[in-house]
Amino acid sequence: MRTPPPYPWQLECLSRVARTSRSLVYTAPTGAGKSRVADALLEETLASDGGGRALVVLPYVALVRERAMALAKTLRARGIGVRAYAGGESEGWALGGDARCAVTTIEKAANAVSRALERGSFDELRIVVVDELHMVSEDERGGVLEGMLARIRHATRSGRARRGGPRIVCMSATVNARSLERLAKWLDAETYVGTYRPVELREHVVREDGVFVKTGEGLTRVRDAPRAGGSERERELGVVAELVGEVFVHGHSTLVFCASKAQCSNVAKRLAGIFHRHPAAMSLRERFVERLFDACEGAPDVDLVQAILSGIAWHHAGLTTAEKNVIEEGFRDGAILALTCTTTLAAGVNLPTRRTIIIPGYIAGTRTPSMAQYKQMAGRAGRKGQSDVGESFLIVMKKDAVAWAQNLVCGDLPPLESRLFPPSRGRDAPPTAEQKKFYLESIACGILKTKEDAGELACRTFAWTSEDDYSSILLRQEVSLKQIHDEGVVMVRRTGENSTEWCSTPEGFAFYRCSLPIAHAKKLRSELDDALRNGLNLTSRTHLLFFCISNESNFLANNLNWHVWSDWLEHDSVLHQLGEKHLGVTREYAEHAQYRLGVSAESRAVRSRHERLAAAHLLSELLANDDTIFDIEQKWSLMSNGAIDRGKIQSLQNMAATTAGMASVLANECGWSALAGLMLNVSEELQAGARRELLPLMRLDGMTGARARSLYNAGFKTPTIIASLATEKLDKLVEACLKSLSRSSRAGLDQAMRTTAWRVATSLAKNAREVSVMEARAALANLEE
Repeated sequence: MRTPPPYPWQLECLSRVARTSRSLVYTAPTGAGKSRVADALLEETLASDGGGRALVVLPYVALVRERAMALAKTLRARGIGVRAYAGGESEGWALGGDARCAVTTIEKAANAVSRALERGSFDELRIVVVDELHMVSEDERGGVLEGMLARIRHATRSGRARRGGPRIVCMSATVNARSLERLAKWLDAETYVGTYRPVELREHVVREDGVFVKTGEGLTRVRDAPRAGGSERERELGVVAELVGEVFVHGHSTLVFCASKAQCSNVAKRLAGIFHRHPAAMSLRERFVERLFDACEGAPDVDLVQAILSGIAWHHAGLTTAEKNVIEEGFRDGAILALTCTTTLAAGVNLPTRRTIIIPGYIAGTRTPSMAQYKQMAGRAGRKGQSDVGESFLIVMKKDAVAWAQNLVCGDLPPLESRLFPPSRGRDAPPTAEQKKFYLESIACGILKTKEDAGELACRTFAWTSEDDYSSILLRQEVSLKQIHDEGVVMVRRTGENSTEWCSTPEGFAFYRCSLPIAHAKKLRSELDDALRNGLNLTSRTHLLFFCISNESNFLANNLNWHVWSDWLEHDSVLHQLGEKHLGVTREYAEHAQYRLGVSAESRAVRSRHERLAAAHLLSELLANDDTIFDIEQKWSLMSNGAIDRGKIQSLQNMAATTAGMASVLANECGWSALAGLMLNVSEELQAGARRELLPLMRLDGMTGARARSLYNAGFKTPTIIASLATEKLDKLVEACLKSLSRSSRAGLDQAMRTTAWRVATSLAKNAREVSVMEARAALANLEE
């Protein structure tokens, strides 16, 4: 397909830094084509520097994968390799592989920059592209992003970058003019403000007294509100149904943003009951239902299946990645015309639509969405090549929210603020975990050695560009350095008669290398050390998995059903022995835990160990048994006082895989090589969702842990064995695939499951042949070398 010519605003933006190596910070509306400007500068920089490398930084794993595939197509003609680094599945570090362009999450990028500074390869980094730069003001990861860019600026300005340092290219759709000026000052960059949008976006507010459209004067009434009676919730649903229906009947799509997972599912199910199934669309929708069966190992949500047949679906964290992929493709292909989703989709994968509908809600007592979230959601409507117009509708049924809604639609974006040195914290506030980690990393990678370095580094932070008291930042910096010194992770060594410098201790360097927050790394090191001293229980993977669970990522924390858990501890001998002998987890405590308030630190610690062991046991069963993730979901729902869904289980698995990888690095830095190998094995198994001997099978597209276990037990132990099967002799493979499908499926789906098994077996056989050919060619190439 021929690439369309650039828009005039893109050419004007590029002209700001043409024939220079200046950095660039720019803003343009969602859907205006911001990425094309960054991609042009990226390609130009890498093409002119044969040994240079690039970092492309994005906030979400799904965005990383999507952008990496797009860049690979663009840069392949230039001979430039592209690789995605996100989550726990990426081996190595982002600036150390063969690929010259690394597309990463914020955390992976921060680690890559620190490692490059430590190893003396920072000069290879020629360009850093940051998408969604407004994330610098986000609570959870803003400090990490600010710290990474501050280290780059400090290394450049202090002369450590012999070639002038990398060009920094940053973009966002939700930055106001004042914040853009501060960002440009911070990064020493040119600025550009774009207002052009290829497809007009009409923003509306729907109130009980009418539908209002945003104009230059504010909100102007354009028509009556859709008629809906009953309770506030029923009126809201009636408005959503009418707004969806207006474009649904013409084959146009709608994204409905909801405030919670439960609301997503409920609204989608209600809409599916309202809209009639169109015979002409059934064939396409049935194909996506078949794919959903594949993704769900034979046990899809029956309500979701019925909704898809009506052209409706939901998309939230309760679904697995495979399920969400099917739904996203169904939406892009037009099989699904109305998709209910949570706010994370607004800045996640690219799903352009004709119309967006936003249902406000509350999170922790605060009205949502925020203004930045609203701009992202509304901006999904009307993308070039998708529709000739875009419409967004913010629904406000509460009278006391009318002023809030008007400000959300017509008001100015709030200023960005530093999360590394939050301005609201007092001068006497203790150092944050982000501050301590920032200074440990800066010392360990070698760019902070002296008092002068510390002062210069503070000047390179985004916080320094604010109107905050500079002395407050320097004071908090001094307190942070003192605290990490007192904690034993850094020290001051004498370098001359009257000179000293900061350096990391061996323990601090290990914490830096594993990339965990200092408190978490310290606790993990202590637990691993105790296990080595007192013995590891390797009867199952549960003891090793215990180290990979933190309460922050454990959905069983504060939700454990102590009565059921007590019973499991009594009847599972391996679990009982591990708990009693190694972890201080006893059945006696579990029997009375539901009556304990758990106020003391000791009681909270014991409860946490119980909850972590329960989560570790869940993951151990997921890896070891023949059960699918959906069978595990049903079984473990008894263990929780709160709802457990397959998305939560997969999220726990992914977080544990990442932590296991970090634990492996930590163990290796501490000299525990055997333990490091064990933790690395656990990380690889968690990433694949299968035990180690099944990993060769997991290389096949569409393979799941349960599927691999079933095939392995049937004698299909490698892709080569599957590839050798003749097309007419797939019966044994089909039977093995059938056994891997969930046994918890509802009655009446036997034929559907057999059809699914045949389709899966055929696909696996085809993919196995492709993998075998690729491996054979790679082996021949190695022999020739």
